[in-house]
Amino acid sequence: MDADKIKDFLLYNFEKFIVAVVVALAGFLVYSGLGKEDITQSIQPDVLEKKASAVRLEVDEDHSDFVGERKPEFDIKTAMVIRNEPIDPAGHRQGTIWDDVDPAVSGKKRSDPLIAEAVSVQVKGVLVSMAARSADGSYPLKGYDAADPVEVEEAAPVRQPRRRGRGSDMEMMMEGYGDMGGYGEMGMSMDMGMDTSSMGMSSGAARRLPPDADDGMRPLPQKHIISRKEQLPVPTTGYFIAGSVAIPHKQIAEAYKAALADAADYNPRRDQPRYVDFQVQRADVSSKSIDQLQESDWVNRDDKKTTTIDAATWWCGFAPEFIPEEYRIPGVTMWIPPVLLDDYKKFSVHPLIPLVSQRQLEIKEATEEVAPEDSQALPDTGIFEEVIGGGGGGTMGSSGYESMGTDMDSYDGGYGMGGAYGGGASMMVEKNPVDHKLLRFYDWAIDPRPDPNSPKPGRQYVYRVRFAVEDPNHPELPELEPLGRHLNPQVYARTNALKATEAQNKERQFKFWSEWSQPSSPVMLPNSDRFYAGDVKPIKLRRGKVGNRDVMIETESPSAELVVSNFNPALGAYVPVLTEVTEGSVLSEKAETADVVDPISLEVKKVTDVEFSSAATVIDIDGGEPLSISESDEMRVPGMFLMMDGQGNLVVRDAVSERKTFRVKSFAKERGK
Repeated sequence: MDADKIKDFLLYNFEKFIVAVVVALAGFLVYSGLGKEDITQSIQPDVLEKKASAVRLEVDEDHSDFVGERKPEFDIKTAMVIRNEPIDPAGHRQGTIWDDVDPAVSGKKRSDPLIAEAVSVQVKGVLVSMAARSADGSYPLKGYDAADPVEVEEAAPVRQPRRRGRGSDMEMMMEGYGDMGGYGEMGMSMDMGMDTSSMGMSSGAARRLPPDADDGMRPLPQKHIISRKEQLPVPTTGYFIAGSVAIPHKQIAEAYKAALADAADYNPRRDQPRYVDFQVQRADVSSKSIDQLQESDWVNRDDKKTTTIDAATWWCGFAPEFIPEEYRIPGVTMWIPPVLLDDYKKFSVHPLIPLVSQRQLEIKEATEEVAPEDSQALPDTGIFEEVIGGGGGGTMGSSGYESMGTDMDSYDGGYGMGGAYGGGASMMVEKNPVDHKLLRFYDWAIDPRPDPNSPKPGRQYVYRVRFAVEDPNHPELPELEPLGRHLNPQVYARTNALKATEAQNKERQFKFWSEWSQPSSPVMLPNSDRFYAGDVKPIKLRRGKVGNRDVMIETESPSAELVVSNFNPALGAYVPVLTEVTEGSVLSEKAETADVVDPISLEVKKVTDVEFSSAATVIDIDGGEPLSISESDEMRVPGMFLMMDGQGNLVVRDAVSERKTFRVKSFAKERGK
């Protein structure tokens, strides 16, 4: 048989060999089993059951032995007297006294640090357009027609400079502003309506507010906090009282150091200030003075939880933060609401909180110290411009709820980066703590949640604030609590009382509260109207005679351009109207149309049948005359206005400080002015 046949034989009969091996193995096992002893001959199930029952009965029997009564073999009273005798410490004194004592084994007991109260409560009434969350992004102003193109005014010819004599200011004013002269004639034509031949019409796409004229933030879509569905921004009414408070951080840090740094069980990560909450209370002083306030007059208005809920469910993002990080506290320096179009910095700052970091201030101070005393160099304001400008509403306005997520997580985790007492520079002992840290709060007059205690227009309020730090002797995490033997008697009694309360309420009491701050100055919600001062046309005089005397006779009263705007809650935006006013004008306006900027898209929309009333009155107008120090008629005295606002307060306004806002609200650039 050759090799191929052997190979084919093995290949075709391989299964038979396997079956034969299995059968042989089975036969061997059967043969081996037949030779084994029958198990029933040595072990019977009923016998095993009887043995188990007997063992159980033995276990149930009482096996304890009788122990007789033990009686003491000595006099207990005599022994107690001997053991209560004091021991002479002379024989137990340490020969060498160590200078450096480890705080962990120090004999100094832990005390409570003195928490200084918050200082300088600053409050301001605010009425702005702000971005709110919506499911579909629809709002009334979105459906309005685009505004008509602006009529471009032809620029008046520039008069050549002329030499002025050294006559009186009155004569110069008369020379430039006679009955038929220059600017007065232009003013008349403006009153009567301009000829169409002197106007042009702007053309092109829909009008939009230039980005550099937008002082607010730019809202972006957000995610619902639970469903994660997209929510779109819509304009709504932001009507509230904003507050800013300074926390004396450096003073508190020094109090921690004095109370805990050299005490027993010192932990540098736990035994330093960690701010965890705040509370704001308000009192109505419309009919009583601050000194007459009782404790029952104060009502709770804000805390960390309240503002966090508003930010997570109502606000559509946040305005960009511009306060340096070292002056802010997560959960205490609350976010800035998503203000649209308006400058939110006015109510977000505090006079005790710098707008630059402490390091930058130190560099600036060092530079000033080495500068020569007779130096004429202007102060370097680049740092301030960088910080203030960097917080604008342009690209930084994209800050929203997505960025809020990490901050909110840190509010709950609390101890800086990495969880409780985790690693991170924020939990290291500060070598040079800042003097103050910022606390922000808000009291909303219009809120999606019904609130019977919301502030009311026309009422005067004062506010007080307190804040909480984590109790260093009774922290949030029980495993980090110092041992009771390291606490002084007062702290030990206080923490024991907290533990008794916790046992009843099932909630950890770890917040250590400061005292209430001093009340703020009275504040009111603002009126719905705003005014922006523009160019002034001065008084016109002519020389006349009364009897034999030469007198100056007023031929035309001073007048000025003024933007009168009123907030429309239905539109969620201010409606501006450009008007000309004189002394005694009451700022109630009617207009067929008004150009309103859509706070979301920045498109200019056309609103018809505009009418709003105001008690504000123009009392006096000054300025507008050519400057005597200049030979050009283009240089004029800045306009000044004395007004009575809607609340009866006298207010002085000037056209210089309001020039930028006036030009934006009046669309001066589009009008060619």
